[in-house]
Amino acid sequence: MYVFIKAEGESIKYLLQESKGSDQWSVEDVEHLITHFEYLLSNMQSHDIFHGDIRPDNVFKSEDGVIQTTDLTDARLYRFTPLYEVSHQTRTYTCPELIEAISTGLPISKGLLFQNDIYSCGLILIQICCKIEEKDLIALKSDRKLLKQYLE
Repeated sequence: MYVFIKAEGESIKYLLQESKGSDQWSVEDVEHLITHFEYLLSNMQSHDIFHGDIRPDNVFKSEDGVIQTTDLTDARLYRFTPLYEVSHQTRTYTCPELIEAISTGLPISKGLLFQNDIYSCGLILIQICCKIEEKDLIALKSDRKLLKQYLE
């Protein structure tokens, strides 16, 4: 059985496209998003659930500031997750350690799956704060000097 939740508001992807070149995201907006990500991730982790596909398309912000995630088709309880079920994630927002584990057949720990969700949220925050498009995240992920330059 699948339960689909209709998220209120606009996706972060849409909001990023709309704010291209502007300062639409205030410090307070980013702090609010961080707080909601922290709540979301700690709540999921406390129930041994990982999302597995956190990206701007799947995170929504309502008019009153509530942050929701959608597309929980990849979300899993850790104890029921065989290796092959996590291999179809969105690679741009997947941490390098998980990509390596999947491609080499290494065992995937619960910690690594939760680390991946945290990593995905971090990339979204970098996109917002540094005004980086999704296509540029790939280069940023592989070039630490470039990442450091954006973060300074």
